[in-house]
Amino acid sequence: PPPCRFTVLPDGRPVHTAQGRSFEWKPNGPGSYRVEAHFRIRDDWVPWVYANPIALRPLAWNRLPPLPEARGLAGTFAGVSAGALLAAGGANFPDRPPWESGTKTWQDAVYVLRSPTARWEIAGRLPRPLAYGVSLNVPPGVLCAGGSDANRHYAEVFLLRWDAEAGCVRIEPLPPLPQPTANACGALLDNRIYIAGGTTEPDATRTRHGLWTLDLANPA
Repeated sequence: PPPCRFTVLPDGRPVHTAQGRSFEWKPNGPGSYRVEAHFRIRDDWVPWVYANPIALRPLAWNRLPPLPEARGLAGTFAGVSAGALLAAGGANFPDRPPWESGTKTWQDAVYVLRSPTARWEIAGRLPRPLAYGVSLNVPPGVLCAGGSDANRHYAEVFLLRWDAEAGCVRIEPLPPLPQPTANACGALLDNRIYIAGGTTEPDATRTRHGLWTLDLANPA
């Protein structure tokens, strides 16, 4: 674009002006921010772009109801489907803590929280007890990839979809990972998922270096 004059207006008051083809500016508080761009013609600055306002509000953390597992869960699959929060699988020490020689146990329950003021309910079960996989929010639901139990790692990939009318979670299979993998990381970009790192066996001493991807528009 041609050089222009940018003006930043929080709550309608100009506080910053810069000239050039682009500019950066960091807001210093909440408010309704708008940017105007004026183009110079001869000796006059002519209005060119009036951006829509962007409202910046302070973040507020709110406490949700605790999970029914009194000792908590680690490594759960979690995400949002159809407006409901899902938490599936995970591992914990239900009898006593590890420093008291407790036994680690993998879980298969899928919990749902229908709203921030609701109570957690059991909405289904995973195909097996599973934890430490990757979970990503994708348009149809919560994608779960890999994971482990007490004995081995898994390559399975599946989708958790909350069915509000039936009051249960639907589990839909997707193409598996090329290798059993747990403790990996994942991301979603342009309808494509990426899985990186992780370990392929419970006793692995090194992490995996590869990167896998799956196009959700054509998963087969």
